[in-house]
Amino acid sequence: MRRLTIAMLALPWLSFTASVLLSATLAQEADQGQSAKLTNKDITEMQAAGLSTEVIVEKIRVSVCGFDTSPGALVQLKKTGISEPVILAMLRFRIAEPPEADRAASLARATELRGFGLVPVSSNESAAFRGFTGQVFPSVPGVSATPYNDILSLIEKKLGDALTARGVGKKMTIPNGTCCRVRIELLQAVHGTTYWGTLSANFVLKVSVDGTDFSRTFQGSASGMAKIVTKARLPGHYEKRRNEAADDLVKSIVLDQQFMKLLTTGLLGNGRTTSENLKH
Repeated sequence: MRRLTIAMLALPWLSFTASVLLSATLAQEADQGQSAKLTNKDITEMQAAGLSTEVIVEKIRVSVCGFDTSPGALVQLKKTGISEPVILAMLRFRIAEPPEADRAASLARATELRGFGLVPVSSNESAAFRGFTGQVFPSVPGVSATPYNDILSLIEKKLGDALTARGVGKKMTIPNGTCCRVRIELLQAVHGTTYWGTLSANFVLKVSVDGTDFSRTFQGSASGMAKIVTKARLPGHYEKRRNEAADDLVKSIVLDQQFMKLLTTGLLGNGRTTSENLKH
């Protein structure tokens, strides 16, 4: 009876000890499972064991991987009988989800490059003039003689101010060919008028970012009635329309989500860092 009593008293302690040991073992196995990466050796072992291509590809898809995909390693995989669908799955892993160390380094580089620097592309052209008949004239004194470079300087200032106001820092120097060196090029500048004294200005601007595949054209326009149009007042009227058209153009640029995401995070719309896009 005494032995039975001692055994019954010991049962809770034994149960608790076993529970602790089991929990520790499971935790250790979980840690090992999380830290272990699927390697080339694992693939060859699964192939040798007779697992199907579908099973191996699925295992690659759901695992944390650390494959060697150098040319020599790929040749060795082929020699050991690894099928091409499996090899393709191994290659796609690095594109879809690079190792954390590589991604952290890419994000660090992107962080260093956040901000912008505007690079206007110089031109020898001057704004054209479209009359009320729709005909475009190459020269109208005081109006169409406005150089592209003057209009571009106006747009550059307004765009720089708009980006700064939205919390995007302006960098004094950015290495050539890297983000976020923003090139702006005026593709078209046209002033216009109608029978009823409506004066207009229309601009088309190309915006591209060095080191990325971002390149888009934006348009800005403005028009309005001028009560008294004389030769002396005409330049002033068109200057006002140019300012309004430049404001309209800048507004469309800063509302572009991909462009703003690129400048503020170093990431493009596809989720890759700018440096990663250069590799693909």
